[in-house]
Amino acid sequence: MIVDALPEIELSESGRTYVHDGKEFVRVTDVIHKVMPPYLAPWAEEVGHKAALSIYERDGGLPGSVEELKQLAREAGLTCEQEKQEGANRGSALHLAIEAMIRTGDIISVEDFDDPEHVKYAQSFAEFMLDYQPEFLEAEIRVVHPTLGYAGTFDALGRVTARPKGARGPDFTGKLIVFDFKTNKSKSVYEQHLYQLAAYELACAEWNIDVDGSAVVALGPSGDVRGKPYTFRPNYVEPQAFQQIMATYETLKAQKARNPLGRKK
Repeated sequence: MIVDALPEIELSESGRTYVHDGKEFVRVTDVIHKVMPPYLAPWAEEVGHKAALSIYERDGGLPGSVEELKQLAREAGLTCEQEKQEGANRGSALHLAIEAMIRTGDIISVEDFDDPEHVKYAQSFAEFMLDYQPEFLEAEIRVVHPTLGYAGTFDALGRVTARPKGARGPDFTGKLIVFDFKTNKSKSVYEQHLYQLAAYELACAEWNIDVDGSAVVALGPSGDVRGKPYTFRPNYVEPQAFQQIMATYETLKAQKARNPLGRKK
């Protein structure tokens, strides 16, 4: 297998870092969250709007204070934290099913999911499979870049063997690419997702795994979104760009350590 060239990488006991050759490495996602602008702000704003509208329609009006509105939203399960947990549960269910499919060859079935909402995302994945007919080589691949000091896990390595009519962007048919799967209600791909891919490509190159590119597959709820229920987005961020992200991360980390008023752990 191509991935046999990769070294052994483990999660630390805390799960917050990766460990390779006795050294700890920061996670790619943590680096991006520290350096790049938060991409969830519009989502959080939308959650707030939906919560207020739902409470207005249910009660025929809104309470007189923000604190009362927050309490009603918490009681109704309409907060960002609750939506994040739902998203985490959904993402975990889909990723586990996709990993099992890649490793065993068994097709994902609706019986694999307890939550009917998760089934909608599984149906979107099935449509992606029909359109692009990917051939996966391996799942849940951990990579590390010892020089730059980061590590991460991407969802799959493989090739697409078809290209649906009307597909935009570069043609990856037959090429070896890194796949990362996301789930969200709007099948959105954010720039931060592409920088994740750039980091994975850069780490692959460090271990002489010659990939031809990478792509995000963002799955939305089938039947609840316009057009295709998924987005297939080839990465356009140059792998070397993540080197600059790491440099900024290290600078911010050093500044925080030098802050005389900062809290010491």
